[in-house]
Amino acid sequence: MTDAATMIASHRGGALEWVENSPTAFRATAALPVNQVEFDIHPSADGVIMVHHDATLDRTTTGTGALVAQSFAELRLLTLRHTAGEAIPTLDEVCAIFAPTAITLRMEVKTDAAHAPYPGLLTAALAIIDSHHMRARTVVTSFNPSIAAEAAATPGLQDTIWLVSPEVQSTQGIAAVIATAQHNGIGRLGLRSSHLDAGIVADIRAAGLGIGAWAVNDSMAIADMLALRLDVFTTDLPARALRLRSGVQPSVAQQSVSALTAVPNATAWLDAEATNEAHASAHAAITAFSEIERGGSGNAAPEQTVLRLGAWNLERCLYPAESAALLRAAGLDVALLTELDYGCHRTGQRHTTRDLADMLEMHYAYGVEFLELATMPQPIPLADTSEGNAVGFHGNGLLSRSDIRAPLIIRLDAVADWYVAPPGGQKRIGSRMAVAATLAFGTQEIVVCSVHLESNADAPGRALQFRTLLDALDIYAAERPIVIGGDLNTPVHGPDEALFDLAMARGFDWTACNTPGPTTRPSIWSKGAGDWKLDWLCTRGLTAESPAIIPAIAPDGTVLSDHDLVVVSLTLN
Repeated sequence: MTDAATMIASHRGGALEWVENSPTAFRATAALPVNQVEFDIHPSADGVIMVHHDATLDRTTTGTGALVAQSFAELRLLTLRHTAGEAIPTLDEVCAIFAPTAITLRMEVKTDAAHAPYPGLLTAALAIIDSHHMRARTVVTSFNPSIAAEAAATPGLQDTIWLVSPEVQSTQGIAAVIATAQHNGIGRLGLRSSHLDAGIVADIRAAGLGIGAWAVNDSMAIADMLALRLDVFTTDLPARALRLRSGVQPSVAQQSVSALTAVPNATAWLDAEATNEAHASAHAAITAFSEIERGGSGNAAPEQTVLRLGAWNLERCLYPAESAALLRAAGLDVALLTELDYGCHRTGQRHTTRDLADMLEMHYAYGVEFLELATMPQPIPLADTSEGNAVGFHGNGLLSRSDIRAPLIIRLDAVADWYVAPPGGQKRIGSRMAVAATLAFGTQEIVVCSVHLESNADAPGRALQFRTLLDALDIYAAERPIVIGGDLNTPVHGPDEALFDLAMARGFDWTACNTPGPTTRPSIWSKGAGDWKLDWLCTRGLTAESPAIIPAIAPDGTVLSDHDLVVVSLTLN
């Protein structure tokens, strides 16, 4: 498998997306292009093989006690918690769900509550699997090496995996684990993802064994296991793992243009095949995703010693003139801007970044985050009411009084879905991204970066995107000072997510750049995010002073965005 894509196994049918080991989870998994479906088996008192993780019933069902102590009829009276009355499925029922698919069964043969093997369980299970003609599509796994050895000696199976617990790995050492597998004829090991690294993978492969991982249950872990090029891993988030494996990959683009390339017949993708692969193909076909539009003009002081900089999510920029006035009043030399429309019906078909630059007499750089396929209504009367999206671009950019040099687009990890099953029907092509550039500051150069992290992500997903951003900026900036600002979509009050720690470990400072307090408010489009702090600035190689939050409110009381403007003054160290 080392030359093929890492296989993805939906763990317990995708236990963080649906109720674990439930019929609903298995039916949903059967509709995904995963390679394997993982599940667990125990026998009932009268020998019916049930698909259930625990040896006991208390955690996941309305029953109590050991599963093996109850007959099939008694078990059928129980329901799985958090389902609409679903019962524990049988192995026969699970096989029936997956027989019409190409998905491999990954069957973990469990032990009882005392960790003792159930006599004859593997043989009985294989008889059921054989009745569905699926033995060649079955992988048997177990944490018990004797069960794994029994499976390895059983003909006709696709594979056998010995699942190694961290306790066994640390107590015995990886060399002894490898020797045990070889002695028992077991060809593949499965280690907990947190206990795998490139060196361990190399040692296992050098011994002629295959290697997989389990407990791969957040975006960071998924990306790391894919990078290790494992044979397979199990995940409770199969849909996310599929996106990270086959969707739009992180990338860097530096093609500077005076006008982005428009997309003809963009709405044709509304009815196109809704898969990660189709989205990646569509993304690759859109030239604008690899372009950066530059324009405008500025009048920076030739050797200024203090740079006033701000970051603002403009929520599509429905009010360009009023927003420009607020930016002008803030006295900014540089504005890092996110959520800017270009040619969208909802904002009057305007190129809002260019309009802001013209009003403020500043240079601009703009890149596309999403091609909007669906058309949103106009919330206020606008001059241009033409139907549909004339261009349909939505993205991020920056404004600068000084010339923008070598602008860069950093496309981030696809940790959320805006195409296959988009939230609220807002179907889009694209992925979150950042725009970076080099600016003159006094007699030196600095790197500025406007970033927008995923709103429909968890903390590990945001950390993964920020790690990708930092990796790209480390290469681009070399030894030059850096300032990063934007909407990080962090539902926190202070810098206490993993992404902040990642940046601090690389020498970035958050404390001097930000002032306490929320940065969102209700707007014409949004209820806001309560008292959370979503918008942040951080620096490396610069001294930050006078941070402030400027309310996104025009003099007449109009709310310009559901995000406030965050600003800071910068000097060179």
